[in-house]
Amino acid sequence: THTFSIRSNRANAFGCGTAWGDIDILVLPEKLTTTLAPTKKPGKTVVAYQTGDIRSGCPRAQAANTPLITRKVTVKEDSYVVATGHMIRLYSGRADLHLRLNNKILDYSLTYTPSRQWKDTQVYWVGSIKKGTQTFTVTGSRANAFGCGPTWGDLDILVIPKLSGVAVYQFGIPSGCPSTNLKFTKTITLPKDSVVYATGHIITNQKGGRADLYLKINNGMRDYALSEDSTGQWVDLTVNHATTLKKGKYTFQITSNKNARFGCGAGWGDLDIVVVPKFKGVAAYNEPDRKSGCPAKRAANTDLILKTIKVDQTSIIKVTGHIIRTFSGRADAYLKYQRKSTLDTSLTYTNNRRWEDVKLH
Repeated sequence: THTFSIRSNRANAFGCGTAWGDIDILVLPEKLTTTLAPTKKPGKTVVAYQTGDIRSGCPRAQAANTPLITRKVTVKEDSYVVATGHMIRLYSGRADLHLRLNNKILDYSLTYTPSRQWKDTQVYWVGSIKKGTQTFTVTGSRANAFGCGPTWGDLDILVIPKLSGVAVYQFGIPSGCPSTNLKFTKTITLPKDSVVYATGHIITNQKGGRADLYLKINNGMRDYALSEDSTGQWVDLTVNHATTLKKGKYTFQITSNKNARFGCGAGWGDLDIVVVPKFKGVAAYNEPDRKSGCPAKRAANTDLILKTIKVDQTSIIKVTGHIIRTFSGRADAYLKYQRKSTLDTSLTYTNNRRWEDVKLH
């Protein structure tokens, strides 16, 4: 039995009901077999790596566009990969974060603060890697701006064998820079009942008012993210959902609220989907913020969202959480395991009281 929860260091600042906060969990047996029944045949191995930012400094001394975190991955056969990175930065203005494979940029993210403040940013990619050794790195566009030890930055890599029915999709979102009334749609076919883990991100440039981002599956709303910003600066938004779907065709859609300004080409926005058939032990969980209030009235360092799961064999678990907050200044959030140890830490900063989304993985 394993318990995951989101907590915060600020009272009465986080949450606005089930739409605006949740924990998504993907469970993959370490030995993955293409059967629902127990078998003596050896399965193929799922592997996870978590590599923290190990160099000192807060922020640390590091040249622009050089590795902040490095992880070499060696695979015995062509494999699928899910890579997630994040790191905080201390800077005035805009600072970008990149995820690279063998020094080629796979994903871009950005941050902006009007003064020298901390901000967290995430990068994400799904795809295939060839047999052999491949090198993943996280880099920043500004020198001496990123990092504050392993608590505040890491690179998580999930390697999934290419078994029957397993698939990953990455769709770049073409758009103007920015465009209004975003509507991006992709349809995939699931050959078997499957667990699906979908992640989308895209940047927004909104001067005044709110910009909301939505993830839909077959026109049903699955996740929301928001930016409330009046500076006319770019903000990166992420939506995420873990679910179980029957075999068949499914249409995934990334859309925005009316007249919101999103996008700047496929480099700055994409939809990533991971599909694993319902082999024995494969599972997905989505636990929303079930407390009322907007923001909800709750003490600091108590559970905002809580989910307990059971696994019956040694498994690799991918956990993603997010929740919005309204606060003036800095507010941190934590992903907790068994209500004790901290798995991930993230922060938000706004220079007045407004909503912002905080993400953990």
